[in-house]
Amino acid sequence: MYQTTFTKQLLRKFTLISATIFLFATLISSCKKSDNLGVGIAPTDLYKGHKTIVLNNFTNETVADTFLITDEVACANNFFGSYNDAEFGILNSSFITEFRLPATNTTNYSEVSLAQGATVVSAYLQLDYNGSGYGSFANAQDIQHLQIFKLDQNLSTSATLYSNLKASDYVSSNPVLDTVFLPEPVKLITTPLGDSSVSVICMKLNPSIFSNLFPSDADPLLSDEKLLSVFKGLYFKSLMASQAAGTGNISTFNLKSVLTKLVINYKLNMSADTAIKHLNLRIITGCRRVNIYNNVHSLKLTSILNNTNSDAENIYLQGMASTNGILNFNIDNLFKDSLPISIVKANLEIPINTTLTGSLLKVPRLKMWYLDADNKKVELADGYETGAFNTDGFVYADLNLYKFNIAKTLQRFINDNIKIKGFFISCDNRNNTPSKVVLQGKNNIKLTINYTKF
Repeated sequence: MYQTTFTKQLLRKFTLISATIFLFATLISSCKKSDNLGVGIAPTDLYKGHKTIVLNNFTNETVADTFLITDEVACANNFFGSYNDAEFGILNSSFITEFRLPATNTTNYSEVSLAQGATVVSAYLQLDYNGSGYGSFANAQDIQHLQIFKLDQNLSTSATLYSNLKASDYVSSNPVLDTVFLPEPVKLITTPLGDSSVSVICMKLNPSIFSNLFPSDADPLLSDEKLLSVFKGLYFKSLMASQAAGTGNISTFNLKSVLTKLVINYKLNMSADTAIKHLNLRIITGCRRVNIYNNVHSLKLTSILNNTNSDAENIYLQGMASTNGILNFNIDNLFKDSLPISIVKANLEIPINTTLTGSLLKVPRLKMWYLDADNKKVELADGYETGAFNTDGFVYADLNLYKFNIAKTLQRFINDNIKIKGFFISCDNRNNTPSKVVLQGKNNIKLTINYTKF
């Protein structure tokens, strides 16, 4: 009897342990299948699983930029020079700027007026050179030709100032300086103004061009308005030389640097023992500054822009008001039979044509907008910027491609029923970025969409 009871108890314990082990093993086995987590909790007709689709049926085109210039708000630097790019053609930049009195003008210039005998004896213009933005400065072929003009008219503050400004509207006289220079950013010099630097260019101007600078009446230079009434600014014109492909240079000048200044030396009278006084004019925030671009595209790029020899294999993007790109595709019926869905990820990948781009050191940041039903640019819901190489990871240097995550934009397309005809793509700050990139187009562009269907 004792053995029978003991045996039964032992069997019950063994059965209980076996059942526990079986249930635990079953639970562990089910947890390994992570893709099925949640199934059985939600109604079976709500969850349909993850899906991935890949689109590469894009068409593309290169279009000319409609902007001619940029204003001082958009950039800290101004660009000057001419560079002949083998693929894009000649890129040329000139600029116009105003000047202002220094902050401590109230007591310094109260005596200045021609009525008191003030006479200009010399003038120097110094520019802070901030580096080579585009091109090189290796040999004589990279020499830049500069002409400087005085403005006859004050720069207009109307909207047209930044859309269709023509230098001829403000300049009618001959140049006050005609010179050439070769940017040499590693050459230490001491300028006539006493500044020692490797980053300045200093030019002597004819003092006669400032003969009307000091008021002939008793009203001294105590305000910028008074200054602008007698000195309206300067136009720095870059002349395009007959440059071979791959030569020339777009130089970057920091006009708001303390090293950039126009120094006018004067005497209250011309007696030999009278000390020379100095009027230091600066370019500061508030000065109207305008880059003027004059791009002459290569024959190949011109034919692409005119659609006479469409190059659908590539997209040519260049800053400084040159060229942009458009990606065309139709996704109207893409999710027609799958709704409702939630976009998990949507990566648009556009590879770089490294052969046509050349050096990747100046590959630009890119911006992208979607095009609505009226072909108007609309900012992406995801944000419209992607990073440059070695910065924030949106551009992959090892793969030579750009990546855009446009998941939020596609979700808006679904939820709000917006129309997306394609994407408009350009260099970041395209009006003041001396950089370029050629992208591979057509079937090389890939959009991978991961979504969950409910």
